[in-house]
Parts: sequence; structure tokens; C-alpha cells
Amino acid sequence: MYSVHLRAVFEAVKIILNINFMRILHTADWHLGQKLCDRDRKEEHDLFLQWLLDTLENRQPDALIVAGDVFDVGYPPKYAETQYYNVIKDACRLCPNIIITGGNHDSPNALNAPRQLLKAFNVHVIGGAMQQPEDEIVPVVNRKGTVIGYVAAVPYLREGDVRIQQAGENYIDRIASYKEGIRRHYRQIANALLPAKEQGLPIVATAHLYAAGSATSDPEDREMHIIGNQGQMEVEIFPAEFDYVALGHIHKPQLVSGKEHVRYSGSPIPLSFSERNDAKQVLLADFTPHKGLQHIHSLQVPLYRHLHRFKGSFETVKNQLQHFTQTALLQPCWAEIHLTLANFEFGYEEPIKEAAKAADVDILKFPNPKYLAAAASDDLPGGEPADMELLQNYLQVFREKCKAAKIADTDMPELEHTFTELTEIMNLYNS
Repeated sequence: MYSVHLRAVFEAVKIILNINFMRILHTADWHLGQKLCDRDRKEEHDLFLQWLLDTLENRQPDALIVAGDVFDVGYPPKYAETQYYNVIKDACRLCPNIIITGGNHDSPNALNAPRQLLKAFNVHVIGGAMQQPEDEIVPVVNRKGTVIGYVAAVPYLREGDVRIQQAGENYIDRIASYKEGIRRHYRQIANALLPAKEQGLPIVATAHLYAAGSATSDPEDREMHIIGNQGQMEVEIFPAEFDYVALGHIHKPQLVSGKEHVRYSGSPIPLSFSERNDAKQVLLADFTPHKGLQHIHSLQVPLYRHLHRFKGSFETVKNQLQHFTQTALLQPCWAEIHLTLANFEFGYEEPIKEAAKAADVDILKFPNPKYLAAAASDDLPGGEPADMELLQNYLQVFREKCKAAKIADTDMPELEHTFTELTEIMNLYNS
């Protein structure tokens, strides 16, 4: 009843002021079907999707935008597909425009398969780059069928989408060409939208990439995004005609390079322990004709399960667990344990696991401890470097190995790119 009243009030304000407001709800990086240490996230995603539907009903956006990585893998489990289609079915009656773009985790073909059918319900899916960038433009219509704005629904742009590989080019040239291809893609769309801009209609663009000036939840994640995804993109690649840029790919919500209109919504649930302290959100943006972006509201997504990292000595971690109090969430706590021990020793696991069980804490990750004695020594057995921090940084270890093998500096960017891609694949199967 509240939502019906709110809808009536919102529409009445539009009529009285005779202004075609446009409101969008920006979300991204759902990663439906994701597993964390072999545990599925189905219940958490179910709760988020229901909250999203309630938000659509209460906030009355003209368009729901999902900026990539709808699924965690290209061909997700059946329950994840069911979640996807159910939320679309229910969202159709609450929101007149639903716009979904593919991310680097999505399969363009799988996402596009029902595209024509969904389009009949005003659900626009752009799973991969179109041959003509202009075909990624989606008009936003209000509940009366009037066009009130446009969305440049650009998906994750793969290298082959925006450039032709040239014989003999090096890694640096490749990346420069790739970035220029992305810039050209957005410029072509902006040019096609110039008549709409001249009419004063707001224009929103989507992007699924690593934008320069953005921060990840963990320094190691930053290495993965920069190298594994071919570098950072400057915000200048987005033409000035765009009133708002709805970003996906980075899971930490933030604006980019101080630009209020260029934002990551972030993922709706913490997808790894490095995201345990992130405040998850979706973004609500309001636009008016000729004036463009007016307001951005951050709507905090409820936390359904706490991810906790217990860290320290054996006694410290055991004491933390013994005094741990579960918060009033719908799902029990999942934890990872990071122990630092004075010397090599055994028998530490069982007491920690017993304390966790008593606290109703489910341990998902319990890596080998860090040993102070080993870190303080000059060498580990086998002549390996004793710096334990170095051993924990996969990329730095790789660099040290390459240095010891006298690999030329000019070959390192290509090797690091390949190494990080392999690491991403390994993490995908181990997470």
C-alpha cells in the first residue's frame, strides 16, 4: 500500500512540475552462482534480490541498470539462472526499463540467448559488444511511453571487440591500442547521441572495466585487475556528453578520480574475505531535462552474513573466538584464520576449531601459519628467501623468480599478464 501511494505522489509531482524526471537504480557485480571456498551464496543472493525488488517498488526508478558480471561464471548453475529469470520477471512489473550488460565473468552468448524474447518485456540485454556501437544505445521510456533519456549500454569490451592485432607489436603498443579502441567506442556512441543531448535529454553510460583512480578492497586484488585485465582506464575515455557513468567490475563502492558522476556501485554482497568491511550499496540517480544529473543517493544493502578474519597469535585468536558474539544476521558467520606462531609447532588446529564451533563460527579458510622464527632467519630450507611477506605475495615471488632467471625487463609485462591470467583461473577453481 505504501509503494502504491509513493508511486502516485511521485507521478503527481512530475505532472505538476511538467518535468520528465529520469531516475535510475545502478547496481553491478551480482556474481550469481558464486562459491566461496565451495560454499554457495544462494541464500544471500535470494535475500538481496528480494530486497532489490522491494527497493524498486518503494523508490520507483525509471530504469534498473545492472553493469556487468550478472553471473560468476559463463555457464552458471541452474539455481543461479532461476534467480536471474525470477528477478527479471518480478522487476518487469515494478520498473519500466531493465538494462543488463555483460561483464568479464559473463558469457556474451549465454547472456544474449533470450535477448529478443526479453526485449518484448522492455528488458534490454547487451551481453557483448555489438558490431555497431550505436546498437548499444537503449532509450529510457517512462510509464506513459515517453522517451525521457538514453543509456549507452556498453558491456565489458574485450580486446578483440575494439582493436585488430598487428604483427610485431609489443605489449605496450597492444595496451595503448586497446585503450584507444575503448575510447573510440564510447566516442562513437556519444556522437550518435548528440541530437538527444541537444534536446536536453539525460544520457547515462555503462562500463565494466578498471578505472584509474579506483581502489579495491585488497592490495592483491589491485594487482590482479591492473595486469590481468590489461591496465587502468582513464576517466577521460568517457565523453563529456555522459551525465552519469554506471561502472561495474570493482567490488568496492566508490566514485572515481573525484568525479561525482563516475561511480562503482560495488557488489551487493561481500564476495571474498577482503570485502568483509565494505559497506555494500546500490545507487539511485535523479536527472532532469537540460540540467542532467541532480542527485545521487546511496542505498545501503543489508548485510546477511558476516565474513570475519581472526588474526594473531594462537592465544589471541583463541581468545577472540571465545569472546566472539554473533550479530543478529540471517546467516551464521563465515571465517578465515590467520595465525602467527613463534616457532614451528603442531597441535594448533584442533583447539582453534573447537573454539570456533563453540562460537557457532564456520571456518572456511585456515591457511598455514606465518612463523616468526622463519621470518627472522636468513634463509629457509632449500635456499629460498626468508621474507614471509614475499612468500605471501604471489606476483612478487614470480618477479623474483624471473629476476633470478635473468629474464629481460622488456619481456616482463607480457609474462606478468600471462601469469596473472593463470592465477585468476586457479583462484576461480580454488575459491
